[in-house]
Amino acid sequence: MVSDVPVTVASGCHLFSGCGYPAPSLNDFSFPPIFTIGSFQFTKPMLLSLICMVVVLVFFWAAFAKPKLVPRGVQNLGEMGLLFVRDQILRQMLGKKGDRFLPFLTSLFFFVWVMNMMEIIPVAQFPVPARISFAWILVAMVWLTYMTLGITHQGPVKFFKNMAIPGEVPWWILPLLVPVELLSNILVRPFTLGVRLFANMFAGHLLLLVFYLATWYLAGIGVGAVYAAGSFVMVIVITGFELLIQFLQAFIFTTLTATYIAGSLEAAHGRNGSSAGARAAGPDTKETGTCFIWHRTSWPQAMPPSPAGSAPSPTAWPRSAPASASASSSVTPPRPWRASRRRPE
Repeated sequence: MVSDVPVTVASGCHLFSGCGYPAPSLNDFSFPPIFTIGSFQFTKPMLLSLICMVVVLVFFWAAFAKPKLVPRGVQNLGEMGLLFVRDQILRQMLGKKGDRFLPFLTSLFFFVWVMNMMEIIPVAQFPVPARISFAWILVAMVWLTYMTLGITHQGPVKFFKNMAIPGEVPWWILPLLVPVELLSNILVRPFTLGVRLFANMFAGHLLLLVFYLATWYLAGIGVGAVYAAGSFVMVIVITGFELLIQFLQAFIFTTLTATYIAGSLEAAHGRNGSSAGARAAGPDTKETGTCFIWHRTSWPQAMPPSPAGSAPSPTAWPRSAPASASASSSVTPPRPWRASRRRPE
């Protein structure tokens, strides 16, 4: 079923014209086919998705077909986008070893972002992921990548074992925990990944439709013009808000994809793996077999008393301070530790 809102608006339906407010509905997300081949119908969202694909391909082809040492113009923009995905998404989830997935994640991020931005492009004015079938296609691609990499790198048995058993847990809780973990990782996570993208784009487009139509419906000579102006201001505000949401949804979708890839390459819960521990220890910890040897530094046993009312400063401790004759007027500082690296024998 196709919405009759455009017909109602085009017919000049206003506040005092005797017709009711043309409220948007689910029918506004259905479009008549552009052409039909048998039972296949080619609609506006399909056309927009193809346009988005071409835009991303042409942009990166123009940016990197003939790269120069000093980037200019389109190459500069392309490198900025590439470095953003690498530093803010890929490296945060996968580290440098995940750079081989940079083309995939970059293409995914910009494709989702451009499809979202179709909502505010004149003539297009429809976010492609607002039709949930397009979100499911992206989710299916991510899910197949996740499962394929996990089975390839960990083996099918180990992959599903690491997925189902989160670390060292009591045996008696496994009958309850294993089904929940498998259901969560295999079905719930991809489901929420797609619904999150679809719901945000759907709700945002519906909200914009409400105020777009209200601006048209209330426009006229009289008191309705005041309300129309207020509705138009809301259109501008929500459009700016949607710009942020469109970017955030592309960022979140790509970040979660990188997280799933990281979980497929290694144990999802850090079982028998060192990467999870390395990430928890901080960014300076590397998996190079280096061990840390801790030593006490040679600090003095005592320090001169500090002036009244002021706390002693560790930077003011002398390297060779004589012990104070009075124990009550001296402070014994703690012995700090310093670390040095040494390869294990």
